[in-house]
Amino acid sequence: MNRVWVRLQGGPIIVFCLSLALAAVFGLLADQPVAEAQGGPEDHSGQFCAECHLDYAASWQRGAHSIAYTRDTFQAAWADFNNDPTCLECHTTGYNLHDNTYLIENVTCEACHGTTPADHPPADFVVNTAPSACRNCHTGTFAEWRRSAHAFTEEMGALGCATCHNPHGQNLRFDSVDALCLNCHQTVPNNYVHLTHNSVDFGDLEVNCASCHMYRAQGLGDGTRDDVVSHQIPNHTMQVETTPCTACHEALSQTGEFERLIDIDAAIAEERDSLRAQVTELQTALDTASVQKQETGINYIQLTQGLIVGLGLGLTAAWVLLRRDGSSSNTGKKS
Repeated sequence: MNRVWVRLQGGPIIVFCLSLALAAVFGLLADQPVAEAQGGPEDHSGQFCAECHLDYAASWQRGAHSIAYTRDTFQAAWADFNNDPTCLECHTTGYNLHDNTYLIENVTCEACHGTTPADHPPADFVVNTAPSACRNCHTGTFAEWRRSAHAFTEEMGALGCATCHNPHGQNLRFDSVDALCLNCHQTVPNNYVHLTHNSVDFGDLEVNCASCHMYRAQGLGDGTRDDVVSHQIPNHTMQVETTPCTACHEALSQTGEFERLIDIDAAIAEERDSLRAQVTELQTALDTASVQKQETGINYIQLTQGLIVGLGLGLTAAWVLLRRDGSSSNTGKKS
């Protein structure tokens, strides 16, 4: 090999010059712009977010927004509202109120983030994570949140929608409701209500923080877009009222589930059943008296009360007279 190298006159100089030439050529090629549009960055307008953000797209596909229009329950509810076109403002993307057309079915990325700018990437794209991003569709829930303690806290400021909800999958950021609430509210109040509900095994009945603090049986009743019974959106004021107590416990008393949920002393249970029987008997008697009054025109309840009062007055008068007779007899004996 050394012999061959020596025979090439000026071999080292030739190799060095070739290396410089190749380096210059590759440098020029690398410096050339790639697919520029009118001298600017690559044009990404018209592309969907999901073409690049595969992870967000996968999360979105598992959420309610991905089937906001195509799901069977919406189509059935929409038919009940005579296919009101205003529903499409929130159940489609790019809805045009003037001609009732839309860009695409369901709630896609563009519905919240807008269309992809031509200079993104490489330019940054500012994402609105404030609660106002959800306000256009969730008007009633947004108004409730504004009245709640979550709208401003001393330690963390405002706790917006994205604090608790994954905005792409619309799922909670924790595996359960209680785990989500206890992440901030780390200590449960030491009172009867919380201690009782935490210690009781409810079996198939799910009872969590939202059961009382976010209870809602029907729509909001405020005429907003959330005011639809089929939406079943929990109350976001977080204010506990007596409604969930009476609704749940009335249902349990009718089904007899109390015995299964709580160990009740046998004597107390017997007394409770006896009192219930007495109440039933009294109610039956009142109903019977009411029917008799309507048939005969006689108020048996007032008649009975009058007899009792008259009997009491008669006994009192008799006692007074007996006392007077006794006093007169004693006076006659003394004289």
